[in-house]
Amino acid sequence: MLKVTRDLMDLCRQRRPDGPRVEVYLSFIEDYGGEEDAEALLDLYLMYPDAFRLLSTLRKIGGEESAERLFARCVENHRVKEGFVGDVFTTLAHMGYQPVEEVLYHRLRHEQCLDRDECVALLHFSCAGHEAVIREKILKYKNQHLFPEFHPLLASKIPDPDLPDLIYHWGTHRASTDCNGGLVLGLALYGGSERDRFKQILWDPRWEANGVSTGTIHWTFTGMQYLGITFRELFQEIKASAEEGTDEEEMGYRLFVLGDLLEHRIHASAELPLRFVRMRESCEQIYDDLENFIEWLICNEKEGYSDFYRAKDLLRMKLEQELRKEFVLRGFVG
Repeated sequence: MLKVTRDLMDLCRQRRPDGPRVEVYLSFIEDYGGEEDAEALLDLYLMYPDAFRLLSTLRKIGGEESAERLFARCVENHRVKEGFVGDVFTTLAHMGYQPVEEVLYHRLRHEQCLDRDECVALLHFSCAGHEAVIREKILKYKNQHLFPEFHPLLASKIPDPDLPDLIYHWGTHRASTDCNGGLVLGLALYGGSERDRFKQILWDPRWEANGVSTGTIHWTFTGMQYLGITFRELFQEIKASAEEGTDEEEMGYRLFVLGDLLEHRIHASAELPLRFVRMRESCEQIYDDLENFIEWLICNEKEGYSDFYRAKDLLRMKLEQELRKEFVLRGFVG
């Protein structure tokens, strides 16, 4: 067990595991922990079942033993036991724990509305034989303003060539931006065939793909990583659109979205909900490209360039934190 994990256990004997110190500890454990550390985090979660942040680290370092114990303690009668907060099903699916698959299919068949945890967890499995149920759950609410937000996440599980157009039209013309996260990521999960249309969503104010208070930005950013859309690519696309004569209002909106996405990458850099999605760029790569982009903004007298200095400073701080973590690792966790 890492020393930092022992320190975390000692810290949390008297109080709930939250706060900035706990976040730093979990960051180390996530990068360098193993099964023994996962077991310790699971002990903490069972002690503090509302400390849902522990699950994000647990699912990245835990193995079958931890998953089996989490399932046994937290799942009963095809549902998460009352009192356990957080994405338990997603954690089990992320860890590859096969018995949870049938539990999820049972809920898919018998529950009218599925929540985020259930839908994200189902993305880790084939859903073969359940396509008709998924189709019904999506189409039942098509073109409605408000609906179970995460049902459309599962659209790519259905062999229906008309669904991508339906999802795009739904999000562009009908859906409330308060619940369009499933539409955003659901379209991205079709892969390369929807890559260009996903980028249109980024710059379309009707989608508010950068919505922070609604949470849409989290699903937008996850979709970017799945499709391999980098910040370097977005910088280049904004430059190209300026050369093509994009008006100032539209350019301002694109820069606004880009700034929010950069800050999300900095503040939520460790949290992607899907096992099969990974970060495409390091903070160092983004920092170098951002410097060049700011120079271009200044040279072309674009309004709002000063806002990107904040993102640059935050990126530098994040990069320094990551480098310090590498430098002190041996002494801190040994």
